[in-house]
Amino acid sequence: MNDKLNNDVKFLNSISSFLGHSEGQTVEEVKEELERNGINVNLALKRFKDTAKRSSDLSKKKQLDLAREKRLAEKDLFSSIATEVSSFSREMVEAKIMEITNLFGQKLRVSFRDLNGKSMEDLRTLLIDLEISSKEHGNDK
Repeated sequence: MNDKLNNDVKFLNSISSFLGHSEGQTVEEVKEELERNGINVNLALKRFKDTAKRSSDLSKKKQLDLAREKRLAEKDLFSSIATEVSSFSREMVEAKIMEITNLFGQKLRVSFRDLNGKSMEDLRTLLIDLEISSKEHGNDK
């Protein structure tokens, strides 16, 4: 553990221990006692709030970055699959749909009864959705 982190941990442990013994004291009494022990309460609170805000901001940025990466990956995956599927014949689309549904068995719940009654666009859309779902669940055929 580096020195700064070690000092921060010691400081937090001291504060925690002290606050655990402050039951029955008012906030002002706790502040006065902390200041008597050499702790600048206002500065400590400001630093704590600044650190918490920085951590929160970093966490939010990381979440947004991950969401953006996922969206871009899904867009690329969709484009790739859509391009491939656009050249398939009706028979190929139906065969791929059956292949994927058989691969997943009960895990895949697609409500369609008659592929013959579906338009080619509906079949391609269904296949694209199935392919994306299959890849997201780790089944790269």
